[in-house]
Amino acid sequence: MDNGKRIADEVRETKNAIQRYIGAEIARMGYGDVSFAQGGIIRFLYVNRDRDVYQRDLESFFDVRRSTLTGILQGLEKNGYLERVSVESDARLKKLVLTEKALQLEAKICENTDHNESVFLNGFREEEKEFLFAALERIRMNIRKETEERPQKDAEIRKGE
Repeated sequence: MDNGKRIADEVRETKNAIQRYIGAEIARMGYGDVSFAQGGIIRFLYVNRDRDVYQRDLESFFDVRRSTLTGILQGLEKNGYLERVSVESDARLKKLVLTEKALQLEAKICENTDHNESVFLNGFREEEKEFLFAALERIRMNIRKETEERPQKDAEIRKGE
């Protein structure tokens, strides 16, 4: 099928539209000092509040580089949403803990997240939603598989040269 569309372009455009929409919602809801990425981190930390979460956990979950995440976390700390707390077993480790200010904001984020999800999926039948999520997961699996196999393929190519 060659209709001129490319999945990477479609996903990028959709991601950008979602981020613009959520950015506007953040401003409308009155918590404009929190970015899209910061809101996602607050949400993740809230959902995982029953366990210790470290920066490496966020790097893995959000699939972002350490330097990118460091900047986002520094902004959350600066604005009073996050604290880094030393761990007794290893003074080098700092777990990430939401402040009371972040916990109050989380209720708004959760409410808004549910609203956003209903906007994004408006008009989709249940089987269409299931297909969409399955297709996106398959794309991620294909990328992971290719990424994991690439070093071996590259070595085979070099060996054959």
